Amino acid sequence: MTSDEIVALSKKHTIFDWTAQATVDPIAVDRAEGIYFWTPEGKRFIDFNSQLMCVNVGHADRRILDAMAAQAARLTYVAPSMTTEPRAKLGAKLADIAPGDIDVFFFTNGGTEANEHALRIARSFTGRQKIISFYRSYHGATMGAMAATGEPRTWQQAPLGGFVHVLNPHHGLSRRMDTADEALRYLDELIELEGAQSIAALIIEPVAGTNGVLIPPDGYMQGLRALCDKFNILLIADEVMTGFGRTGEWFAVDHWNVVPDMITMAKGITSAYLPLGAVGMRRKIAEKFDTTPFPSGLTYGGHALACATALATIAAYEQDNMIEKARRNGKLMADRLSDLARCHPSVGAVRSIGLFGVIELIRNRHTLEPMAPFNSTSPEMTALAAFFRQEGLSTVVRWNYFFTNPPLCITEAELREAFAIIGRGLAITDKACT
Repeated sequence: MTSDEIVALSKKHTIFDWTAQATVDPIAVDRAEGIYFWTPEGKRFIDFNSQLMCVNVGHADRRILDAMAAQAARLTYVAPSMTTEPRAKLGAKLADIAPGDIDVFFFTNGGTEANEHALRIARSFTGRQKIISFYRSYHGATMGAMAATGEPRTWQQAPLGGFVHVLNPHHGLSRRMDTADEALRYLDELIELEGAQSIAALIIEPVAGTNGVLIPPDGYMQGLRALCDKFNILLIADEVMTGFGRTGEWFAVDHWNVVPDMITMAKGITSAYLPLGAVGMRRKIAEKFDTTPFPSGLTYGGHALACATALATIAAYEQDNMIEKARRNGKLMADRLSDLARCHPSVGAVRSIGLFGVIELIRNRHTLEPMAPFNSTSPEMTALAAFFRQEGLSTVVRWNYFFTNPPLCITEAELREAFAIIGRGLAITDKACT
């Protein structure tokens, strides 16, 4: 089929995420390898967002494909009340790489469900109901995960009780950067006012993802851990996007040597070769369910083929030293981002940690007016997105920013190729600066 045929048939019979269907203009993808993918007609794209920040090892890694084929030939699925060698080995492997003493896991179908179950586990374990989460966060599209989310995608949802949102210590150009102490004092007061005895958990993306790669100030994550200990509140780290090397460590919390009570993961666990998520928890939480029934169940929980895929993916990270490569190439990417900020007047801010980056665009360096309004777009941002597509660079352009989140296997030469395209594209937004 041609690209036009694929797109027409897909638009006629399927629904696309988070968008008005009349505006959908998808790229038809035929094959992919490494950091690239191709249309049926052969147009090549650099996958500079790892699709949805998930194809961390790169496309079509033969080691993973071979492991999938071998497992598929042996056994693809059993009911979750049974178990398999891949499920057993994956639980043990995750215990090896997870922070601190987190060593028990519940397997889900993806990141949204991992967060949904973490909230449910927290409420069951503590007997409390309230959840603290952050504005400018995204935790998923099911009811509880969406209620914890703090961005415009929640605006059309009927509110659920028991969720309290607080401001992140850093939210871009429109507001100054709070110090860790300032943000923690505010959160301490909020907990007192809400009643610590009513709060089950605090859930946070250690580095907020789709809302702009918001990196907390030094001391903030350690302070959250201390506050949660002070009030006997569970700390949940949503590492669905930041896990498995994206930030230059296995998990983002490792940068601050913080051990949460629960950690959620998906995306990079299989590099999106198959859907899989997990909730990791400390032993003291898991022991609650030794005598109390676990409050959930999923038909595809602990899926044998998905678990085998995850094991092969983690092995690829280790064999190719991808975590260290992400750290090393992350420094190169940070240098390129700084170069763009210095050379282009429309670049108002750049942020990155490992290979997790964002470029935020402005109209004026004195007023810091964003290139597009909050929760909207502008002709310049639309033109920039079109230029990237024309030049074969695939990334997410959202509001007044766009992401630089390539697969961890990217080489220095490939990074430079991508940033050369970005540099040319920024001429479009530079013209709008005053």
